[in-house]
Amino acid sequence: MPSQLSISITEGDIIAAQVALGDTRQASARFDSLIDRARTGYVLPSSMAAAAGYLGRTDEAFEWLERAFREGACRLRTFPHRSATRAAT
Repeated sequence: MPSQLSISITEGDIIAAQVALGDTRQASARFDSLIDRARTGYVLPSSMAAAAGYLGRTDEAFEWLERAFREGACRLRTFPHRSATRAAT
């Protein structure tokens, strides 16, 4: 019996993929819609930090990272940033 693989994809992952594919306009629009969603509901601040980082919005990335830390919603060892060099090791 084959093992089952469970994959969880966040909006931040989609934004990272869009940036990697060069579609920064769509990635920015998706990020902005998440900002709107955050005004009335909960969004995972560590994912928002990663998404802002992918988009080069450094100040926003650190604001979201600080929020994640305050909420206890961020473990830096497992921060969702993925790089080719990390995957190779």
